[in-house]
Parts: sequence; C-alpha cells; structure tokens
Amino acid sequence: MIKNFSYLDAIRPDAGWEVDMALVTSYSSDLVVLVATMLALAGLDDERGSGSKVDFASAHERLRNRVKFLVQAGRMTMPRTKPAVLGIMDRFIRNIRKDEKVSSWHPKVSLIRYTHSEQKLIQWRFWIGSRNLTRDCSWDIGVLLIGQSGKNGTNVSGIADLGEILTELSRLTVLTPVVVRRELADLTWFSPEGIAVHYAEFRHDGRIAGLPTPPEDIEELLVISPFIDGSTIQQLGKWGRPGVKRVLLSSHAELAKLLDQKQKPTSGFEQLLFMDAPDPEDEGNDEDTAKPDEAETFLRGLHAKLICAKMSGSAKIWFGSANATVRGWGGANTEAIAEMDVDEKFYSHLREFVENGSILKPDEVAIEPCDEREDLIEDARKAITASWMAKLECLENVPILTNPVPFKPDIPGIKLEIGLITSDMVVCESEVKMLRLPPIAPHQFTQLVAVRLSIEDIQSVWVEQAECDVNISPERDQRALAHFLTPRVFLEWIRSLLDSGFTDEGGGDWAETSESKPRQGIPSYASAPWWAPSLEEVLRAWSRNPDSLRDIDRRLKAYVKYLDEHQGNDATAEDLVVLLEFNDMWEVVRRELIRSRRHG
Repeated sequence: MIKNFSYLDAIRPDAGWEVDMALVTSYSSDLVVLVATMLALAGLDDERGSGSKVDFASAHERLRNRVKFLVQAGRMTMPRTKPAVLGIMDRFIRNIRKDEKVSSWHPKVSLIRYTHSEQKLIQWRFWIGSRNLTRDCSWDIGVLLIGQSGKNGTNVSGIADLGEILTELSRLTVLTPVVVRRELADLTWFSPEGIAVHYAEFRHDGRIAGLPTPPEDIEELLVISPFIDGSTIQQLGKWGRPGVKRVLLSSHAELAKLLDQKQKPTSGFEQLLFMDAPDPEDEGNDEDTAKPDEAETFLRGLHAKLICAKMSGSAKIWFGSANATVRGWGGANTEAIAEMDVDEKFYSHLREFVENGSILKPDEVAIEPCDEREDLIEDARKAITASWMAKLECLENVPILTNPVPFKPDIPGIKLEIGLITSDMVVCESEVKMLRLPPIAPHQFTQLVAVRLSIEDIQSVWVEQAECDVNISPERDQRALAHFLTPRVFLEWIRSLLDSGFTDEGGGDWAETSESKPRQGIPSYASAPWWAPSLEEVLRAWSRNPDSLRDIDRRLKAYVKYLDEHQGNDATAEDLVVLLEFNDMWEVVRRELIRSRRHG
C-alpha cells in the first residue's frame, strides 16, 4: 500500500552534513510548521516535529540568511499561542504577492544544498510534491531526489532553471542565481526505487501552460485532484481511445459541482470516486469562471494531485502542485510539476489507494448552500492582500504602518483589526492609510503583521509581511533571543556548546509561553546549579578546538548586554547570580584564551 513518510525526514541533514542554503516554497503556511521545518533543516527537531527553546535559538543562528520560505501572501496562519520570539522568523519568510482573484503562488518544492566540512563534499536535495507547510493531515504525494556531481545518477531537466528563479526571488546572498543554476546543471540525480523522474517544470509567469501530451495506447487513466473544473476534466476525459477506463478521484463537493453542469464534463470517466478534501474558499460560478483556491484545513482527506496514464508494462505520472483546473494547468498560477515513469509495483499501490475512495452516486448528489458571510470575508481578505503594500517604521517604540490605499476594503459589515504578531491588535476604520499600533519593546519589533476580519461570529485571521526602509539590525534578534531564554536556559545552551554530550530539557518546548503548562520532569530551579558550565568544561572545549570559544563569547556578550531588558522572563535571583558569576569567570577566559590567541 501507499506509505506515510515524514517530510521532515526528507530534508533533515545526515550526520556530518549541514544545510548551506535552502529554498522552500508553499501556497499556504503555518508559522509553527515553518519553525518545525527550520529545526529539521538544522538537525535539531525531535520526534514530535518540534524542539526546545535552546534548539530554536541554535537553529535560528545556524540558518539565518541561509534559509528562505517563499509563500503566497495572505495564506500564512497564526498559531493560537504566539511566543514573541516568532517575530524574528520574518528573516526566513518571503511573501510572494499574487492577486488571488487572478492567480496564486502555488508550488510546493524544497531545494536544499548540504555541505560536509570534513570530506569537502556538496549534495543537493530536491523535494517536489503537493504538501503545503501546514499541519494539514490530508493524503499528499511527494518525491525526493538526491543530486551529486560526478555520480552515476540520471539527468533531470528543469531543476537548474527552477533553482535560478527561486534564488533570485528569495534575495538570499549565499550563492548567486547564476552560480546555483551552474551547479545544479552539473548534477545527476538519484530517484527512489521504482521511479524514474524525467523533468521538473517550474511554471512561472505563464512561461509554460497546458496539459501534457497524452501518451499513445493508454489502457487506464487515473486522475487525482481535490479541486477540479469542468474544462480540464472534459479534456482529460478524452485521453486515450474509446473504451479506455478512466477513473477520477476528487472531493464530494467538487464532483457534485461538475455533475450539476449542463456540459456533463465527467461523462468521459467510467468511475467517479471521492474522499474528503479541504473546502475551496472561492467556489466560483461555473466551469469557465471557477478558480478554486487550495486552502488548507486540518482534516484527514485528499490533497494529492496527479495524472497517471497506464500503458502496457509501464505507467507515466505527472504530479506536483497543480490541481486539475484551468488555473493549475493553464498558466495563471505558479506551479511546480514533474513527470516520472513508475514500475508495476508502484502503480499497483497507487491503484489500491484510489480504490479506497467512495463511489459517487449521481442521484444522491446535492450542492450544499454557502454562508454569504464567509464569501464576504474571503472577498475582503483577497482585496486586502492584493492591495497590501504596507511599510513599517518604529518611532519611539510605536510601530506605524502605512499603505498607499486604505487598509479596509469597501465591504459593509466587516470589522478589521491589525497588529504586529508580537503585540495586540487595533481596530482599523474605513479610509485609514496610516495606523499607529500599540507600543512595543525593542525585542518585539517584526515585519510580521496579524490581520483579523470578522462578521458576527465568523472570522479569518492571517499574517501579512510589511516592508521596512532599513534592514532590521541583528541586535533585534539578539534582544529577542535574550528575552526568550532565561539565564538558566541560556547557560544550558552554552554548556551544550561546550560539551556535545550534555543533554537537558533545553528550557522546555520552544512554543511554551509563560501561560503554558510547564513540561513534566524539568528539574526545580531551587536545585544546585549543576546545569551551569564549569571552568573544566571550558578548558576541555578549548583544548579540542580553541576557535569554538569565540562563538560562545559572541553569544555571551549579546545576552549580558540586554540583561536588564529581560530580567522579568521568569528568571530567579539564583539564576541571575549564577549567570553573573559565569560572566566574571568568562572575563578571564576572554582575556587569557580568546584575545591572547587572536593576537598571539
């Protein structure tokens, strides 16, 4: 049968390797999942797909300016609890702004460069599929390719083009787009057993459009897509000669919509099957104007998207991010699509999965009515996102948000609230182009802005990204991490850097706030400071690698510099005493071991 596998397992570096650059794309995204992905890329995530406060701090420092998440603007969800440290995730996020009334940024790929410092090796991984960076549990499809230079893999066209475009869009400076393209073009790729990937297309700005050319002698056609439209399904229903068995697996609501159309676009399919799917947020009116959005929910359902043509002895599959819609295949959306040949074993597993769908009985189909308030909120959401060109500045700790056009669209009955994700929201009235937000502390400054629309008991909350005229200083991150880590947790972090064998709770789960229930098993703060680094551990670390103390010195300086700002973050008097005693000891280390080596 088709097996579950972890996306995080696919991107996590192997022992001895580390991520040098990562470009990850998604339509919808969740801030908590972005953190989980960051932790996995740093090799610091746990079995729950999360990590400790120390893990978060280490991953952020290790991957800053090396990882970028490119996501559709207006499709990032807010967690219910939002630690202030989430604000510094703005360094990792690049909103791609497309007007969703017309098109969407919809690819789901991960392109990652790994390096092995000891062996001086470079490896690339390319993951392409249908999964968004959300906590959605629906069925998805994804394939991981491993690329290395000078190996006996196969050539896969299109990846070099994709890498060049994503690098340019990401604005990362680790490697230039030209260098990325050149390096990727020199690789050969290894596919999973039973799969041969031929090409990967990055359909951007309408450069490539249209369904693939159907193979000759098709014996069976499988189409899997949670969102469909009549025009595309009608075309696919003509693939192959008369008598070819064609099977369509979609959602009940989408199939019901097509069965209600006069053109009968599903007539070319012998079998119609359905599974649950995320509800489209814009159902449209008919097959020519329907432009369903692929919004995520947390339901177990169908989210995989593929077309499979079975021939005698072989099968060809087109898969990736594109739904069986005009927007998916017609060039309006930005999509990532790959073609692969699969063996009989893989095809039999796919066929078994399709047969898990329920048979749709046309005489039992009924289209459920929509709540007009939800449509109004969705229209307002798209209008806000399409016109969002907000700039952010901070005057005397008061964030000021400005936009060339009013923030609130001219839709009656809607309440709009806006605020940084690290602070409270304020109500935004009509015609307002400049908004003063609640005062913040320096560590709370962020480009990530929470937006909430509501009508009565229905609401929609998401995260936008504002531009700044100046680059955010690294001191903002240092302040935020200093506030995030209590003195005790900070010293545990230092001890783990000095002694790789030291393990502890690392301050508990990174997402726990002061209101969160403490994790069980964390030693009492009243116990002896066994968790503080000792001089012996410092000297052992220095003997193994003298340069390692410089990184610790930099972190300690930054933490102590902002000590007065974060003494209220659950620190005890004992913790502060231990920290200051360690800092006094470190002054000697700095003078005798670090500075003397630098000038010796």
